Amino acid sequence: MTRFIEISEIPESGYKINEQISASALKIDDELEFPGPIVVSIDVKKVRSEALTKGVTEFSVKQTCSLCLENFISTISSSFEIEFKAAPAESIEEDHELEKEELDIVYIKGPEIDLFEVIREQIFLSLPMKPVCSPECLGLCPKCGANLNLDKCNCKVEPVGPRFKILNSKLKA
Repeated sequence: MTRFIEISEIPESGYKINEQISASALKIDDELEFPGPIVVSIDVKKVRSEALTKGVTEFSVKQTCSLCLENFISTISSSFEIEFKAAPAESIEEDHELEKEELDIVYIKGPEIDLFEVIREQIFLSLPMKPVCSPECLGLCPKCGANLNLDKCNCKVEPVGPRFKILNSKLKA
C-alpha cells in the first residue's frame, strides 16, 4: 500500500484503496495484539487543492475485559471522513478551541498525506474505552475476586447504607 499520497497527483476522478495491512507495518504491534490483518478501504478525492478521504477500517484485536479481566478477541469496524487542507500561513494558537466543523479537518504542512498515520488514528479512536467480553458479563466479585461468569461465590451482600434503603425497597417492589 502506498503510505504517502501527493495531493497534486490525485486524479479528478479520485481513486479507491482496498488493502490489508499488518499491525507491524503501521507500527502499532507493540501496543496491541492483532490476530489478523487490518482491512482498509479508502476513497480519495481531490477538491481544489484539498483532499477528501472516506474510509472504513476493519480489524480484530485482543483485549482484556474491564469487568472480568479475561482476554477476548473483538472485531471492530469503523468509518471515517477526513478533509486534508494546507496549514494556514499563520500558525494556529496551541490553545485554539476547535469548532464542530473543524473536527474532521487535518491541516498538513507539506504536499502529501500520510495514510498510515490516518489509519493508526482511526484504529485507536475506534477502540472501546472499557472493553467488555460480552453484554452478559458478570465481572468479578468485589469481595473475593471470583470470576462470576465461571464460579458462584459465597460472599454475602452487605446491607445497603441508610441513605439508599428507600431506593432499595422501591427497586424490590
